[in-house]
Amino acid sequence: MKYIFKITCIFLFFQSTLVVYGQPALQQMKFARLTPKDGLSQNTINCVLQDKRGVLWFGTADGLSKYEGYQLRTYKTELGNQNSLSNNYVLCLYEDSAGYIWIGTYGGGLNKFDPNTEEFTRYQHRKADSTSITSNDVRSIYEDDQGMFWLSMYRGGVDMFDPKTEKFKFIPYQFAPGKPAPSATGAKLI
Repeated sequence: MKYIFKITCIFLFFQSTLVVYGQPALQQMKFARLTPKDGLSQNTINCVLQDKRGVLWFGTADGLSKYEGYQLRTYKTELGNQNSLSNNYVLCLYEDSAGYIWIGTYGGGLNKFDPNTEEFTRYQHRKADSTSITSNDVRSIYEDDQGMFWLSMYRGGVDMFDPKTEKFKFIPYQFAPGKPAPSATGAKLI
């Protein structure tokens, strides 16, 4: 019993020294404040993403800002340029496995940003096209294990999007008391 007690005391001693050595690193952390004076599009940030290269992306109500650690660059809607951001009010961000940045906007639909060409591809609702996105207010983006994107809308439910074929399928989910939620397992893309 004395042997177990001694081993426990030695273990606890080494554990406590690790905590003491780890604390100075926490005290040395430095924070930098980024503001519109530094190039941030706006102080109110709706979403943040750090991509695979370490670049920080900030979605605001007035554009998309990119921070590579030393300078900020802001992307905004440019009239007449279909390869610009579709709407400045950015609600959500997602990076896919190919390195594309997906941007959900309020009023502008879904955008795909190619970091190599620095161009945007717009996916917007078109009344006459039943295969288009069902709403231009994209609140969140989720990718499942099969590579399908699930987009939640402010009004309009959920869309499933296949980034390979660029086709949308509207999946209506409505609350029905006493009934289980529908399963998307059998859902097929159009």
